[in-house]
Amino acid sequence: MKKILLFALPTRLGGALGVQVILAALAPPGQAMLAEDFHRVLLSRALPAAVDGPDAAPAPEPLPSPGVPPTRLDELRKHVSKSALGMEIGPFHRPICPKREGFNCLTVDILPRDQLLQAYAEDKDVIPFQEHIEEVDVLLSSGLFASVAAYTQGQEARVQKAEGSLSYLISSHNFEHLPDPIAFLDDAATLLADGGFLTMAIPVGSRCFDCFRPLSTTGQLIDAHTSGRVKTTLGAIFDQSASAATHSGGQTIGDRNYDVAQVAVDACGGMIDESSFGALQFTHEFGHSGGIHSFVFNPYSFLLIIEDLQACGFLPLLRVQEVIDRPGQEFIVHIVKISEASRSPLPLDAARRTELLRQAIAYYIDDLNATRQLQNSP
Repeated sequence: MKKILLFALPTRLGGALGVQVILAALAPPGQAMLAEDFHRVLLSRALPAAVDGPDAAPAPEPLPSPGVPPTRLDELRKHVSKSALGMEIGPFHRPICPKREGFNCLTVDILPRDQLLQAYAEDKDVIPFQEHIEEVDVLLSSGLFASVAAYTQGQEARVQKAEGSLSYLISSHNFEHLPDPIAFLDDAATLLADGGFLTMAIPVGSRCFDCFRPLSTTGQLIDAHTSGRVKTTLGAIFDQSASAATHSGGQTIGDRNYDVAQVAVDACGGMIDESSFGALQFTHEFGHSGGIHSFVFNPYSFLLIIEDLQACGFLPLLRVQEVIDRPGQEFIVHIVKISEASRSPLPLDAARRTELLRQAIAYYIDDLNATRQLQNSP
């Protein structure tokens, strides 16, 4: 029998935000979760009224009928209209809003399509989907906003002004790689029209190869931003190389259904020593470190970080509207851009922060406990 858990969290200071967290339809220990079994973290905010006029984001495509669980694509496209101009960050061979399906979507990547095809010509996971690799519109050579601004100066640009030009921005498994996530969020706020949405899929640390790594903190993101970080740090490369988890039976760590007793860290290829650390230093200086997870999150830790940052005055035009924890290794977050006229301080009181911190830690422990239950099940 499925267990339904309901938590009512304290409201934000001054009653500006009421949050109800619903953890729904948890599968019994040892049983695989069905497609409709997902945790939902529903954020009920006192959001500004919908934006009217020419800057209003077009209505999104309709979702499935009530009672039909949305698919991953449904959830990621929740605030997307095919006719509206949007942008997808690094879709590679699995685009969420592909042009071939009629989406008016700009593609952002670090390499043009021909170089992506060349670089992954022998990758067995990419070969079946090579035709799905989109033509790249915006080459990411610096920050996101600067790259889009440079694109608007080209003769074939589909938009002449970067600021406020997008109805939506999609980012799937990109946020955790960024050396400076706050800069990315600032750029997203600048690019989005009022009422536009940033939608991100982010891996859950305890449900992927990061399962032995601690959750990232607000201070770590602030340090990255205030130092102007533009490159993955040597420390992040070490943390992933030393602590990346693998399963002895070859099982993918992609949910709560792995046996933690059969998981071990990679330890830089089997041994941490001066030689292996030297290889990491070489990668940091001269190699490609785009696959490194600079930060580790779960749904509650992400929400805690965003509310911390907003309380400190960061991200004044962004509001988290919804966080959805789906089965598998990721959660999805929808963030809306509000207008300048609607911005207001968002102080964070001790009770709210304490509860979010407790939930972030409990979530992590609950995932590891679930794996222990699998270990002890018949």
